[in-house]
Amino acid sequence: MIDQIVLVPGFFEPRLLMQPLRYSLRKTSLRTQIWRDRWAFRSLDRSIDRLRLEISAANRSERGTIAIVTHSFGDWVARQAIAEAKNHRVTHLVSIAPIMNASPVAKGLRAIGCGLIPEVPVMASATRASENSDVGPGIRRLILWANLDVWIRPPKVVEHAQTRSLWATHLSIILQPNVHRAVRDFLDR
Repeated sequence: MIDQIVLVPGFFEPRLLMQPLRYSLRKTSLRTQIWRDRWAFRSLDRSIDRLRLEISAANRSERGTIAIVTHSFGDWVARQAIAEAKNHRVTHLVSIAPIMNASPVAKGLRAIGCGLIPEVPVMASATRASENSDVGPGIRRLILWANLDVWIRPPKVVEHAQTRSLWATHLSIILQPNVHRAVRDFLDR
């Protein structure tokens, strides 16, 4: 059984949007929390470091295994934190509509001067967006793609991951009961 589930929201995503998923996952783990971070204009290094400390095995205040469930840009932050953690407690990573390739919308935003928002250059670059996309075989991984997503494009291959595509938009996918069931079923196995 998973001891703790950490939900990591995406870019400009209010935590409230993840509440239905949090409620659905309470049956899987008694400790299910939505990670607190800035919606935008965040210090990427600070966000990564804060999450790294949360998942670190050296964190003496917490014990047991962790599942991370991300949406959109939250997946990029989680992957960097996992890669930087020397010893972490993460056993499962569920990536819902993750940023793993250059976003056409982010490229447009960068072109009109929105590159000053720290998250936009990451999402606009295929190289940066795909950083640490393979978290390795030690973490069970599920990636859920939205078929009607104008924000992101899936990469050709993702190693060590199960993938599924669902009829949803980038924002609606996090709210859909079938997605909640898929996440819960994956974490319960």
